[in-house]
Amino acid sequence: MEISLELWHQVIDTNLTAFFVLLNAAYPEMKKRGGGKIINIGSMASHLGHGNMAVYGATKAGILGLTKACASSWGPD
Repeated sequence: MEISLELWHQVIDTNLTAFFVLLNAAYPEMKKRGGGKIINIGSMASHLGHGNMAVYGATKAGILGLTKACASSWGPD
């Protein structure tokens, strides 16, 4: 895998950190309103390993894991 640390951080921030920030902004508003839905769009890269897309796949797998964790934690709300 040939990827610079700078590019690694850029892709992580774009695909995963931004998703985390948006989730945390949406949840309190949804809770105040009594519920809602968050629809996340992932990628087959969440499940399949592609050698030339390692950082992209890592972020998409992270989104999948974060989605499941939030659904489990926030679902009752």
